Amino acid sequence: MDYLTEHEVRTALLDLEVRENQLDLDLQFSAEEIAEATKRMCRRYNSTAPYVDTLEPARVPLTFQFAVDGVIAELLVAEVSKLARNEISYSTGDVSVNLVGDRRKAMLDLYGLYRANFEKGMMDRKRTINTASLYAIFG
Repeated sequence: MDYLTEHEVRTALLDLEVRENQLDLDLQFSAEEIAEATKRMCRRYNSTAPYVDTLEPARVPLTFQFAVDGVIAELLVAEVSKLARNEISYSTGDVSVNLVGDRRKAMLDLYGLYRANFEKGMMDRKRTINTASLYAIFG
């Protein structure tokens, strides 16, 4: 069985680049950030009821697209938090610019999409396991 790797996460993130936008969203994350995001995704999965299954960061099956979405969501929310800490508005005369705010909004939108995909996939998997175990018990 193949497991989720840093390379798989990076490949998925490359699909998020906004090439036509002059303000690149800078979606480059370190290996440590990806590993931490994978741990947080697993913690979220393992702490959500029903408790019928667990994921380990080193052994997340590659076939779980919802897990890739969950890792991306965790990376994006961490980046949004960093941007929020460093948000500064610039104004001169009648012109006001907030470059960080625009990037933060774009990342929040992406975060919402990936978080929703993660939540749906996670709950679908847990319900399937739960239903199968009920059929095994009650035939």
